[in-house]
Amino acid sequence: MLYDIPLTIGIEEEYQIIDPQTRELTSYVQQLIDSGRVILGNQLKPEFMQSQIEVGSKVCANIQEARAEIIHLRRTVADLARQHGRVIAAAGTHPFSRWQDQNFSAGERYDDLQSTMQDAVRRLLIFGMHVHIGFGDFNDRAPREMSITVLNQLRYFLPHILALSHLFPFLARAQHRHEELPQPDLREHAPLWHRAHLQKLFRIR
Repeated sequence: MLYDIPLTIGIEEEYQIIDPQTRELTSYVQQLIDSGRVILGNQLKPEFMQSQIEVGSKVCANIQEARAEIIHLRRTVADLARQHGRVIAAAGTHPFSRWQDQNFSAGERYDDLQSTMQDAVRRLLIFGMHVHIGFGDFNDRAPREMSITVLNQLRYFLPHILALSHLFPFLARAQHRHEELPQPDLREHAPLWHRAHLQKLFRIR
């Protein structure tokens, strides 16, 4: 059944824009976009922070196409940054740049985020990778059923990903113990069927 559905894949990546001298995040996204749009067009985008730049692959028919796309995008963005005296880094967050020092992009969407969420969104000094899977035409029954099946399988891993996603031992130039970092107590809100998994993860140091 799975092989009859024309699955597609698309990948987005968010990169840090780094000053190679200080190794701090640097607000330089607009200059890179102005130069890179000629080469990458709409595959190059700004993000909430001006020290962040996003690339998006085309819709790919398989993993091999997606891999070639990402290699091309990474090399192109790295070359653009080098031409402007900057470097690109791919990591979940920055170990010592502070969120308070970041400049934020203009635009209605970003203004709304700041207005409604205030420091909760400004503190998100994070850089992600998004993998999008297309299941074909949802007017057909088979793609709809397959997407539900896949989501049900992925649901098993959500508590593991959620528990691990907020653990980062380096914050604001200092190394922290797990207990010192601000964090919700996920165990209190977790459904019974996966509390045992969370208990195991919280015992890991």
